Order: sequence, then C-alpha cells, then structure tokens
Amino acid sequence: MKNYDKELRKAVNWIARKQYPKAIRHLEPKVPIYLEDADFYYLLGTALYHAGDMGGARFYFERGLQTDRTRHDIKLMLAMTHLKRKDSAEAAKTWLSLLEDDRANKQATRGLERLRKIDNEKDLNAFIESGKHRRLMPRPFRRSLWPILFSLIGSLLLIAALTVMIPKIGMSEREPSREELKYIDLDIKGIPLTDNSGSFHYLLTVDEVGESYNRAIELFDKGRDNEAQVEINRIVNSNASADLKSRLTVLEGYLTKPDYADFYTDYTFSQVNGEPLLYENCWVLWRGRLTNLTVTDERISFLFLVGFENETFLEGSLPAFIEYGVKIDQELPVEVLGRLVRDEGELVLQVETIRHILP
Repeated sequence: MKNYDKELRKAVNWIARKQYPKAIRHLEPKVPIYLEDADFYYLLGTALYHAGDMGGARFYFERGLQTDRTRHDIKLMLAMTHLKRKDSAEAAKTWLSLLEDDRANKQATRGLERLRKIDNEKDLNAFIESGKHRRLMPRPFRRSLWPILFSLIGSLLLIAALTVMIPKIGMSEREPSREELKYIDLDIKGIPLTDNSGSFHYLLTVDEVGESYNRAIELFDKGRDNEAQVEINRIVNSNASADLKSRLTVLEGYLTKPDYADFYTDYTFSQVNGEPLLYENCWVLWRGRLTNLTVTDERISFLFLVGFENETFLEGSLPAFIEYGVKIDQELPVEVLGRLVRDEGELVLQVETIRHILP
C-alpha cells in the first residue's frame, strides 16, 4: 500500500468506505497545495469517478498523467472514464499506451479483448451495467485493519455485555430497501383520488391524478428518479387526496442523484422558470458563469448565469450555493450539477458538483 501523507490518507479511507462526496469535499480545496502530486490527482479523480462525475474525473486523471506519465493506475482509471462516456476509441488508445510501458498488464489486455467483442453501444451498456468492467480497474483501496479490528473487538464486548445484562427484546422495525418497495401496498384502488377542498396549484381530474401517480411509480421502477420527481411534484401541488399524497412520500424518500455520465433527463432554465413548483427538488446539469461571489465559513453563494458560458446568450439567472469548500475562478465558465431547492420561499440551486470549463 502506498505511503500517503496524513491529508491524503483521510481521502483514501473515505474512498475505501465509498464515502465519495466526503473525499471530494476534502480534496478539492487542496488543489493548489498538491499541484505536482500525481497521488492527489489519482485520489480526487477516483472519488469523482465513483460519484458519477466522468468529466471531472477525466480532467484530474489527465492532470495526474501530466505530472507523472508512468502511472499505470491513473491510465487504467482514465480508460474507465472513456468507457463510461461510451468513447471506446479513447479507452482503447489509453490501454494501448499503457501496454507500451507494461506488456504484461492484465487489465489493459482484458480491456482490449473485451472491446473486440463489443459491436454496438447496447453491448457496451450491458457490459458496464453487469459490473464486469470493474475487473479492468486498479486494485481497490483498503482501509487500515487496526481501526476495524479495534471496532470489532469493541462490538463483540458490547454484544456480550448486552446479552448478559438485559433481556432480549424484539427487533425494531426498519425501513425497506429500495428493492423491497415493490412489496409495499402502493395500489390506489378503493381510495379517494381527489379532494377539492383547500388550496392547490394544479386542478386535475380523477383520471389525470391516477395517470400521474402510475407514471411516477413506473418511472421510479425504471430508475428514472428525476422524471419521477416531476410527477410527485405535480400530485403534491394538486387537488389529489391526502391519502394519495402520503403514499408518494414513501417513494420520494428513496429518490437518488442521477448519474453524471448518463444525465438524460435534464431540464432547461425556461422549463424551470415557467413552472418552478413542478421542478422543485429536481436535478439539473447546467453550464454558465457566476457573479456576485460571496464566501463564508458555512457556504459559498453566487448568482448563476445559466447558458452564458460563451458570453453570447443568457437563458436566465438564479441564486446558487455550495456547502463545502472549493476554489472557484470567476473568470472561467463552469458546469454545475445541482438540485433545485426552496430557500426562504425562493427556488435556488444547491450545487453538488462544480467544475471549470477550460479553454
């Protein structure tokens, strides 16, 4: 195992625990400190890769190779970003470059052999979704065994003490996993679908409520969470019955961030601006520039100029904020992945990932 310094070791442990956002938030502010450190770029690129930010991962892997051209682990991960972006030609080029230095590299050889058997994008998607592409990656990070051992010993002692001191009690109920939700009763037959009392934004017929509800369930089952959120918002802000709305809150708690590499359900600024209630809590992937930058200990705030990355056309603007430390150059255009949330009654953009668009 590499002998990383104290700060990088923290990131290694977070990556080993699959706590990728923590690793990213820890590393990104330290870019100026580790400008010539290939290990740093490898760790940050790996965290971004697993977080779904293929563009950011590729950028840092390429920076790492500029620092040290001999890093086979960085080349392997760079090939994986190309593969995830469906760019098999660049993946093959990266593997061939690696084999020029190390003819016995098994991952690069396997990667090229696999590409020879893939004829179309459908086969490539199937290969990635199967998880077999992980065999082409460097060895995963391992956590230090001593903390795990001490934790295990402590847990065993605690279990032994509890077994002796207190009577056995029933296990508490747990929340079902996402896969288990299909066993929960989400059938709406026999319950009232609408309730026209009170205030609401969307007036829907019984049929429209039923169609929107079923569409939300279908989209959720297909993993198209961003689109499912729109249907949930439609019903929550409509004359749908309280019983129906409460059933949808079960689904909403399981919606996840979309994959950065396969972000197919983005919404335009004009769509969001036209019906903000419909797109609240949805994710967007927008390009633009920022102005009015304010940095405090708790957050970074700015006005995001959507679509203004080339300084030719402005789609619109909205307040945005970041709740972790990151170095931002106001002179460069950026791409942000964020969620539209309500802050003091106003729809704002909570940025999850931000990266500069370099010339």
